[in-house]
Amino acid sequence: MRRICLLVCGIALTVAGCTSGSTTPATVTVTATPTSEEAASTEPTNDILASQFHPCEVLTQEQFEEAGLGDRLNESAQIGWGALGCSFGKKDPADYSGTWLVSTDQVNRKRFEDLNVATLDWGTSRNPELYVHQLPDAEGQCEAAVDYEWGRFTVDYYERGVAWNPEALCSEAAQILDNLIFALGGEK
Repeated sequence: MRRICLLVCGIALTVAGCTSGSTTPATVTVTATPTSEEAASTEPTNDILASQFHPCEVLTQEQFEEAGLGDRLNESAQIGWGALGCSFGKKDPADYSGTWLVSTDQVNRKRFEDLNVATLDWGTSRNPELYVHQLPDAEGQCEAAVDYEWGRFTVDYYERGVAWNPEALCSEAAQILDNLIFALGGEK
């Protein structure tokens, strides 16, 4: 009951303006200082890159094309290691020399190093932690990847009949991955 009386008195004083003969209403300015958690939540973040996502459900066909990919070959794929992704042809439809796979998975660079697969730093100005590696037992295949806390975002390129040559196989994969991360609004 006492609380209700205090609340009613407070409302009455606020409505009456707490005048003591003055006609100027009292002004109170309250400045709230955000906690560190609140301040962090107001900083720009890229929610898409904060956890694993299906790139082919998040990115549009136009974004894939702008990144350098051709037509989508299939809708999606569950491809092991908790991976989510889909395949693309080359940008030139008459070029059947290779295919692309854009995916996210739940492994990291260390996993491949533990398998004795050499990984090569291939960083860009936007994504300095980008790296490439040959997939085990695949001569003409290169995977470009960037690690996140949840796993990796990858672009794989496969070309039949080509021996493992990072300069030939990896350059475009790394550039496409860099472009896709930029399209998502992220820089690692």
